[in-house]
Amino acid sequence: MKKNIFYILSFLFALSYSVLAQVPASQDTIWIPGGAANIGSIENTINGDTTAGAVRINPNRIYMLSADSIYYVQAQILFGSATDSTATLNIIGQTGGTLPVIEEVPVANGGNAFTDQIDGNLTVANVYWQAISQVNNSKADIFGIYTIGRRLIMTNVVTQYGGNNMFGFQNGHSKMYLYGCCFRDMNWFQNSWNSTIYANGGMDTCWVENCTMEHTGLGLYLNHTIKFMYFNHNTWVDATKYGITEVQYQTAYFTNNLFINQDWEGECSGTEWTQNDTHTFLGTACIDSTSGSIAESKLWMTEQGYVPAQNSVIYLNSNNVHFTDTCLNQYYNGNYLTAAQKAAGFHQPLSNRSNFGQPPSWLGDSTLIVVQNIPPLFISGFTWNLADAYPNIKIDAATISYADPGLKTPAIQQFSAGGIHTQAALDNMVWFSETNYGVQASGQTYDPGMFAFSDYDNPGNLPGPGGKGITTRLDLNENFSYSANLTSTIDGLKLGDLNWWSNGVSGWNSQAEYQKVANYYSSLTSVKETNNNVPSNYALAQNYPNPFNPATTIEYSIAQNSLVTLKVYNVLGQEVASLVNQEQKAGSYSTSFDASRLASGLYFYKIQAGSFTMTKKMLLLK
Repeated sequence: MKKNIFYILSFLFALSYSVLAQVPASQDTIWIPGGAANIGSIENTINGDTTAGAVRINPNRIYMLSADSIYYVQAQILFGSATDSTATLNIIGQTGGTLPVIEEVPVANGGNAFTDQIDGNLTVANVYWQAISQVNNSKADIFGIYTIGRRLIMTNVVTQYGGNNMFGFQNGHSKMYLYGCCFRDMNWFQNSWNSTIYANGGMDTCWVENCTMEHTGLGLYLNHTIKFMYFNHNTWVDATKYGITEVQYQTAYFTNNLFINQDWEGECSGTEWTQNDTHTFLGTACIDSTSGSIAESKLWMTEQGYVPAQNSVIYLNSNNVHFTDTCLNQYYNGNYLTAAQKAAGFHQPLSNRSNFGQPPSWLGDSTLIVVQNIPPLFISGFTWNLADAYPNIKIDAATISYADPGLKTPAIQQFSAGGIHTQAALDNMVWFSETNYGVQASGQTYDPGMFAFSDYDNPGNLPGPGGKGITTRLDLNENFSYSANLTSTIDGLKLGDLNWWSNGVSGWNSQAEYQKVANYYSSLTSVKETNNNVPSNYALAQNYPNPFNPATTIEYSIAQNSLVTLKVYNVLGQEVASLVNQEQKAGSYSTSFDASRLASGLYFYKIQAGSFTMTKKMLLLK
C-alpha cells in the first residue's frame, strides 16, 4: 500500500513526450497525451515501448495519464511475456483534477469489445475506466492477466461496464489488492452469470478494502482455494447471483461490510445448489480430508500443494450487514407468475437451461427446474456447524445485522433525482431474471437502462459536475451512504465503503486497520482458561502444531495471580506480536497466534508471569 501511495503522489512532475518516439530505458515515467487528437495513444505507447525483438525497453515503466483528460482506446493493450516474471504494467492517473477517463471505442471485429492481454503484473491507480456493453453477444475481459503467480494492484479506480469480466486471472497463485475502487454496472445484461473479477486456479492473496461493487452477476468469482482473504469495509449492491462465490479459505476476514440484494434472483431446486450446503453467499468449506470431502482435499493439493488442517483455518465473519430489499417480496411471493403457474406450485417454472447456453447435463432427466425465489442465506447451516465444531472459525453473530441500512440511493430503482423505487424498474429486473432463466411463455422484454446507476443508454455521458468526470466518489450519480447508525465494534468507523462519506478515508492506514481486525479475531479466540484446577507450577508448553502455517496454539500455566505477558520475537530479537498482556488468576490457559502476515522462519515466544520467565522456539513454514 505504501508503494502504491508513493506512485500516486510522486509522479506529479511534467515530462514532455512524443507518443511514438523511442524512449530510453533509463526514463522511468512516460506521460501519455489524451484527447480526440490522440486516439489510441495508450495502446500505441505501451505496445510500442519495445525493441525490435519485442522485448520491453523498461519492463517496469510507469505510464502516466493527465487529470481532466479523456483517452480513447481502440485496440488491445499487449504487455509482457510468459518468460518474464518481473514485468509490471503501471498505469497511473495524475491527481489534482478529475480522474483521467479511459473510453473503449473498438474499431475491429464489428465493434466488439476486446481483452487487454497482460502477461505480467498490473498496477492501475486514479483512473475512470469505461468499457462498452457487448455487441453480438461477444465476451471479453477488460484485462486478461496470464501466467502463474501474477499480481494485480488497483487503487482509486472506477470502472463501468465490465463486459464478461473486469479482470480475469487465467492461472493460479495470483495476488490481488483492491484499494478504494468502485465497479459500476458490471452486469452486461445478457445473463445472470457474468462475473466482474474471475480467478482460475488457487489464489495466494485477495485483499479488498473500501471498495464498491454495483449491479453485477458474479462479483468476485474466485471459486477455488485462497490462502489469505481480507475483505474489509466494502459495499456490495445488487448481484443477480453471488457477490462472492463460495471459496475454500485458509485465512479469511470478512469484516465491516454492507451486502445489499446479493443473489436476489434466487436459487434453483433439484440438481442446482441448495441453501443449506457449502454453497452460500458468505461461508467457508470443510477442507480437512479427515472431516471434509476427498474432492476438497484434492483441490487444495492440486492448487496449493498441501491440505491445511481444519483446526488451523482462520475465519472471521463480523460487523456485516446483509439486507435484501423488501420491494423484492413481490418477486419472491410469485406475484409475477400466471394463475396456472401458481396452481402448479411453482415459484418459477423453467425451460431447459440449454436455451441460454448451459449444458442439459445440469438438468439430469428433468426439463424443468424450480427457482426458489427467496433471499439467500448469508451464512449456511454448514458454516454454522463448522463454527460450532471448530473454535478457530468465528461467526460474530451479535454484530451481524439484517436490517435496512437506509441507503441514500436505494439499490433497486429507476434512477431519478428523488431516488424513489418505481414498479417499472422492479419489473425490468424481474423480466431480466425470467429471460435468463428461460421462463416459459414470459413474453416480456427488459430495458437494463431502467435499473442501471450509470447512463446506460448513453454510455458516453460522464458522471460528475457538468458531465466532465469525477474527482471523488461523491461526484457519482449514486451515493451509498446511509441513515442507519452502523458503527463497527472493531475500529469504531461506519460500516461499508468509507469513500461514500466525506473524509471517510482521511488518514487511512491499511496495515494498522488490518492489525485491528486480526487483534479482534484473537480477542474472540485466544486466552481461554482450559480448566479450573490451580496448577502447582508455572509452565510454557510447546506450541502445536509445530511447524505451523499460518496459525498455532500456545498453552501455559501460572501458579499464582500474576501480570502475564506472552510475546513473539523474530531471530533478530524484534517483537512481532503481543499475544497476552493482562492480569490473570492462577490457572491453565491457551491462546492462538496468527502469523499470516509474517515470513517463513524461526520465531521465539516468551512468557513472563511474576518472576517466572521462559522462552521456546517455533517454526513457521509457508
